Amino acid sequence: MIALQEKIGEEWKKKEKKGSAGLLEETQRMEKLGQSLIEFCDSFQFPGETEKVEEAMGQVAELSEICQRMEEGLVPLQQQIREVFHRIVRSRTEVLELLDHAGKVSQTLM
Repeated sequence: MIALQEKIGEEWKKKEKKGSAGLLEETQRMEKLGQSLIEFCDSFQFPGETEKVEEAMGQVAELSEICQRMEEGLVPLQQQIREVFHRIVRSRTEVLELLDHAGKVSQTLM
C-alpha cells in the first residue's frame, strides 16, 4: 500500500511539474494546505504571531471546505462502486450456477 501511495505521489509531482491537471485540483490543494499547516505547527511558538495564526485559521477553514466538497463528490462514486461490486457478485453467482448446472447435465449423460 505504501509503495502505491509513493507511486501516486511521484506521478502527481511529475504532472504538477508539467503544469498538467492530472489529479483532482482538490487533492492537490489539500496537499499544499496540509504541508503549509505542518510547517506552521513545526515552527509554532507560544504566543503565536497574530498574522500567522489568522493565516493558519484561514487555511484550516479552506481545508475543511475542500474536505466537505470532496465528501459530497465521493458519495456518487461510492454508490457507483457499490453497484459495480454487486454486478460482479451477481455475475460470479450466475457463472457458478451455470457451471454447476453444466456439471450436473454432463453427469446425467454419462
